Amino acid sequence: DESVRALKLLRSTSGATGEHQLLASQLLLSVYGQNRDVEHFGEELAKLRATDQDAHFHNAAYWVLLFEASRPNVARHQAEDYWMKLVRDPVTSPRELAIVARAYDQIGLAQRAVDLFESFDEDYAASADYWAAYGSVLVDGEKWDALRVLALKIRNDGFSSRVLRAYSY
Repeated sequence: DESVRALKLLRSTSGATGEHQLLASQLLLSVYGQNRDVEHFGEELAKLRATDQDAHFHNAAYWVLLFEASRPNVARHQAEDYWMKLVRDPVTSPRELAIVARAYDQIGLAQRAVDLFESFDEDYAASADYWAAYGSVLVDGEKWDALRVLALKIRNDGFSSRVLRAYSY
């Protein structure tokens, strides 16, 4: 694929370190992800991990790629191993939280997704993305009792009840 060759050329001419290297790696991950190229995605992610430049959403995307490539046990194992990194280095935005939690849900670790959402409910209560993604995971898992509790939280929270009131019924 021409886009991959162009990115590899950029990567090879930018030196072993620096902003260009990081940008090229991130672009390669995007291309590999779009092409569902799990092997090359994994190789590029390993390079970012080695320099501690990987992001939570990179890892989450890799788990989903592994899962979709009929490697669910590997995906789940990596996601479980990654849990402690999330505890030490938490997500920094509601969007990032939603991406990582949805990945846990997609690969069959729905309880991890719920645990992740619950650990941030006070931090991201003002985010519609947070509540919508959390509700979606609960619906997908058919966790109706938990969904009722979530609806009550939305109704009782000052900000979210104004923004999301219609979703709580």
